[in-house]
Amino acid sequence: MNKQERLYRMTDKLIPAEVKADSVNIFDSPDKDSSVIMTVFKGDQLLIDRQYEDNISLGDYYSVCTEIGVEGYCLKDAVVVFDDCRIDVNIIET
Repeated sequence: MNKQERLYRMTDKLIPAEVKADSVNIFDSPDKDSSVIMTVFKGDQLLIDRQYEDNISLGDYYSVCTEIGVEGYCLKDAVVVFDDCRIDVNIIET
């Protein structure tokens, strides 16, 4: 399997999303009392891990990765999910 094929397989597990709130905290666990790793802002892009998309144990949170590669959890209500879109693999490669 070449690099392009691996990237396509990886992106099948990720869902693109965009921050719709003015600012959103990214937490280190799916709990409002956990540590804030970073803050993202309206229009920032996130990737949601499809494996955890409907996971009841995450409650009101998505497992996400930010544009700069930080992984954590954010409130579901704070993002718009583009579940019918495909991630541009060329962007990931650069």
